Amino acid sequence: MSMTSTLLMGGLMAVIPTNIHLVLVGDFDQLPSVGPGQVFRDLLESNRLPQVRLATDLPPGRRFLF
Repeated sequence: MSMTSTLLMGGLMAVIPTNIHLVLVGDFDQLPSVGPGQVFRDLLESNRLPQVRLATDLPPGRRFLF
């Protein structure tokens, strides 16, 4: 999601039903999209959507926190 352009996001929003809950997963610090816009960063910075941020980095070789 992090590198999604406004064109790609517009296409997605045009085809999903209005009664769908969309869960977006991405990295705030990821490189910007190669197309126009920075949809994910703009959504996060708007503070209008619920957000959860990973607070723990996994050590190399570990796949799970538990």
